[in-house]
Amino acid sequence: MTIPFALGLFNYSGPLAGAQDFQKFHELAISMLEERGVQATYFASDGKGHSSNLAKLGNAAHRRLLACGFNELTLLSVVAVPKGSDAPAYDLTASVDFLSSHELGTEFALFSKDARFPLEPHSFRELLAGLIALYDWDFGYVTHPPFERSPQAYISGYCDGTQPQDEEDRNQIWYDAPPEVRLRRARNIFPLSLLNPAQLGAPVAPGKTLAEILQGTPGCVLEELVPGRLWLSTVEPHLVQGLRSLLKGTGALIEGG
Repeated sequence: MTIPFALGLFNYSGPLAGAQDFQKFHELAISMLEERGVQATYFASDGKGHSSNLAKLGNAAHRRLLACGFNELTLLSVVAVPKGSDAPAYDLTASVDFLSSHELGTEFALFSKDARFPLEPHSFRELLAGLIALYDWDFGYVTHPPFERSPQAYISGYCDGTQPQDEEDRNQIWYDAPPEVRLRRARNIFPLSLLNPAQLGAPVAPGKTLAEILQGTPGCVLEELVPGRLWLSTVEPHLVQGLRSLLKGTGALIEGG
């Protein structure tokens, strides 16, 4: 059974993405899908002079996007649907989004329910190598059921009507947290996370930090991915809920209080 998952990467500390960043994303998103045998079929772009409507790759709207040099974009999405489908909003098997605005900062989101994107740490390490080259991220994480029932909505911070009340409540807590808080505290514990020094240094008890909790827990691995900036935290799935409960109320996690 294929498990749907979502990966989110976030930057609130740097300048907004420009035309070159969106162009690099466009190339990376299509190649990321096609390298796994997934055909990219639709795109959407938003910003000055862009409609935000989904349209087929290769059509007139896509050619205009290429001709404009990716200028004045705030959002670019690439979507894959099953062969023969003309309903990308309902049938998508994978979507890759890159957005950058004064209100939201810069975010990357990958959602997949395609078995050709396996939920394995090794596969994600390869994927993250390309994404780290795309942009200078502050943090990120991967989630999937049973931890979050609707990973796509959870990563993007909205409610889609399928989430249990607890998940909706946690989404609201995240939505209300300003960027300066997100930069200092991890959202929650996930099977895979990219954490920065401030998040790892958050105290969870007198003389003990989040990094020390992770390093001292069998089944958790913490390794430096971007020197001095980002660490990859890998947590065995059966440990995720226990660590969330352990850290609840310590102040180290935004959703944990």
